[in-house]
Amino acid sequence: MDETLRKHTLGVMGVYGDEPKLEIMGLFLWRGADIPKPMLEHPQFEYFKKQKLDPKNESDRKLVSEFWIKGEDEVVNDKKC
Repeated sequence: MDETLRKHTLGVMGVYGDEPKLEIMGLFLWRGADIPKPMLEHPQFEYFKKQKLDPKNESDRKLVSEFWIKGEDEVVNDKKC
């Protein structure tokens, strides 16, 4: 998946919390309006929470901005990201 999406995708993922309660959170942005085929075919993709974001929507822009700038403690304590 990495090589096929590298030119078209920007993303960040992290593992947060302490064992045994770990949580994986991330944000992917890619070109176009549809989910790329390699992403759809990935075995773990069915478990992802998916949300189409509108760059013209203020709350969507805020969600992305907050996710990129928050520290680990803030992300774990704020489940909206």
